[in-house]
Amino acid sequence: MPALLEFDRASVCLGQKTVLDSVSFRIEEGEHVAILGPNGSGKSTLIKTITRVIMIKDGRIFRDGEKEDLLTSKSLSELFGMDVKVAERHGYYHLFA
Repeated sequence: MPALLEFDRASVCLGQKTVLDSVSFRIEEGEHVAILGPNGSGKSTLIKTITRVIMIKDGRIFRDGEKEDLLTSKSLSELFGMDVKVAERHGYYHLFA
């Protein structure tokens, strides 16, 4: 079964600065994932990349086994509804699908 979300060597640049560099991970359906890190470590950029606010420069992202740029916005919302709860004081994000 394909992963609900998979990053394969995904990189994100903001201006001239590489913010995420060759990030790879898989989230299987039903898994709970926490994104932790100090200020400036790329947590917000990762969330914005997952929700397609920011696009990757290199690498690939798959959602339910399909490459993200092959999916329409409508099919993405049907496939991967995500609620983002931000707890900035504690430095973490809680995502669930």
